[in-house]
Amino acid sequence: RSVLSHTGVTARCYALDRYNPVHDVPLVIDVHDTPTPGHPLSITRRLNPLLNDEGIRVVLEGHGGDEVVSHGYGHLAELARTSQWSRLYGEVRGEQKVSSWGLFLRYWLAYGSWPPAMERPLQWVTRRLGAGENPEGARRQVIREVVRPDFAAQTDLEERYRSHRRTQLDVQARPRRRHLELLKTPLQTRALEELDRTGAYYGLETRFPFWDRELIVFCLSLPVRFKRQKGVGRWVLRAAMQDLLPEEVRSRTDKADFQRSVRHAMQHAYHEAHAKWGTMSSALAPWVDPAAFNALYQRVMNDQTPSSHAGMALQMLGRLLQLGEWRVRL
Repeated sequence: RSVLSHTGVTARCYALDRYNPVHDVPLVIDVHDTPTPGHPLSITRRLNPLLNDEGIRVVLEGHGGDEVVSHGYGHLAELARTSQWSRLYGEVRGEQKVSSWGLFLRYWLAYGSWPPAMERPLQWVTRRLGAGENPEGARRQVIREVVRPDFAAQTDLEERYRSHRRTQLDVQARPRRRHLELLKTPLQTRALEELDRTGAYYGLETRFPFWDRELIVFCLSLPVRFKRQKGVGRWVLRAAMQDLLPEEVRSRTDKADFQRSVRHAMQHAYHEAHAKWGTMSSALAPWVDPAAFNALYQRVMNDQTPSSHAGMALQMLGRLLQLGEWRVRL
């Protein structure tokens, strides 16, 4: 509301309270002819037919704002890699979501020098100090729960993951390279293709202002101090929006929980989702542990506040439903 009153922009609101992610699964496969790992669950898909009915033909999509402008997290890893611990603590003090000491310890665990026997005690201390969950650890745990052990061993999944993490730790400690690698990841390309194809299905042309080539080159060329200052990311965008946005919006350090509506819808679709899974689980049995679906769903059902593990479980449920639908159709 403050943005509308400040800018004079006219808003149009659409009711999406009847969103059912299970009903979306067959439509996603119809549109893409394949699962959509970039956006396994997305309530904004329901906007496309409504926009088409309004006669709208061009949509500006905000995807890429985080990735192109950058939160500058690579700066924290760079400080840790070069053992600039006092400067690192000064930067993490600006984080609002977690304990400063907890976040500091997370980087020290990844880049500091410590005896192997201290790893578990330090991880416990990190959690107690409120560093929050490690999204990478949550992702790894969810994958372990879903993938059958024999298939994981056959594909050497654990070693491939460890190799990937070693490479990532090196990349993350070099801010500009980390920024570039984030933009080059195949998931980014896939997400753009998915958004474009979904819009086209409803007669919409989707444009991505943040993926303008000149803007990408400009953001990549910026020194890290223009990406992150005193724990606040996307600093250059915030500076550019001075006097254009209300100050409470421009300077906010939190972010809306975009998954809340999807999580609520998935909780209400419990019986439909399990019925659908019953028709497709056997098609995925060689690769997916059939019991994992229920375990993931229980985590989502019991989740009342955002968390990395529940968020990963929610997205994995969407991927499993899409993968099962696609596999049954083959």
